[in-house]
Amino acid sequence: MEERRQYYRIDDRIYLQFRQVDANEADWGIARLRASAMQNKGVFDSLLGMETRLTALLESIGRDLPDVANAIKVINNKVDLVAQTLATRALSGEDDFSGGPNQDVSIGGGGCAFSCDKSLQVGVLLELEMVLFPAMRHVRAYGKVVDCRAESSERGNFYSVGTEFTYLSEEDRDFIVSHVLTSQSKQLRNARI
Repeated sequence: MEERRQYYRIDDRIYLQFRQVDANEADWGIARLRASAMQNKGVFDSLLGMETRLTALLESIGRDLPDVANAIKVINNKVDLVAQTLATRALSGEDDFSGGPNQDVSIGGGGCAFSCDKSLQVGVLLELEMVLFPAMRHVRAYGKVVDCRAESSERGNFYSVGTEFTYLSEEDRDFIVSHVLTSQSKQLRNARI
């Protein structure tokens, strides 16, 4: 019988780095994440609130002043690009991480699938560093490799890796679920236009 996923997923482009960890490293990292979660919550909530408010305002402005709404969107995209650059530069200095610049993934509240250049054994633990756009939300999670397959395409040979989150803070899980739903809504709106 086929197992059903608990969370919706989307194909997305995010900044992703990962590294293999043992159980002790994962336990230590999870304890560190739990301690710092409260410190970051206010900033993340503020950014998410601003993005939500801006989206609503742009829809309202766009009905009467479409050129003004488009100009604001361009400015917001420029700010997002600067924030994206700063966020990815901050992570790129981390040691022992594979992955790197923005890449295509399938992500949901339960896990993440991505491509990489090396085979990973099913069952190994990974520390995952992600930045989700356009909110510039930095998410650190721990996951277990549940699938790894050799693939090939016009870009060459690679491995398709599926992970299941073994630790993800509730705030980050809620954010990812919200991100998935928002992205799906945008895709549906754009398909109608």
